Amino acid sequence: MPEREPGLVNALIRCVRDDRAAERWFELVRADLGLWVRELDAPFSKGWNGQIESVHVKLKELRHELASLKEGSDDFTLHLGMVSFLPVRIPQQLMELALECGFGIEVSIESP
Repeated sequence: MPEREPGLVNALIRCVRDDRAAERWFELVRADLGLWVRELDAPFSKGWNGQIESVHVKLKELRHELASLKEGSDDFTLHLGMVSFLPVRIPQQLMELALECGFGIEVSIESP
């Protein structure tokens, strides 16, 4: 079987809050749970490295807003859904940004 580069099929950041502090940057998708989501576009044409860089750039642009949500969020997570046969490496800069802003990283891999 030929090796295929990993590819994102879904990228979003979510937080669960009892208040409306995320309202300006996130969409409220489940009011009963306080679940706020922001979809992050990662164009398929860019391949894994370009996709993960695109997500990183968008998160860096929001770094101050994201850091302000660190306190008071029960679940503050970057979700990366992908298809991959190969190991996936999360760049150190993205992990450092997650640490700075207080969100976790969740990777969901499905085999094609």
